[in-house]
Amino acid sequence: MLKQVWEIENYMCGKRLKPILNEVLDNLLANGHLHGSPQAIENLRQVPKY
Repeated sequence: MLKQVWEIENYMCGKRLKPILNEVLDNLLANGHLHGSPQAIENLRQVPKY
């Protein structure tokens, strides 16, 4: 699922993607562009910041 988000965000580097990841996930889920289990989505939300 992370790869799908990365592709949708035009291959944005992780350093720039991580700070906006929760907002991106909310938007993609709300608009039906991303589907996944609640556990997978929660795991993405908790990706550590480097």
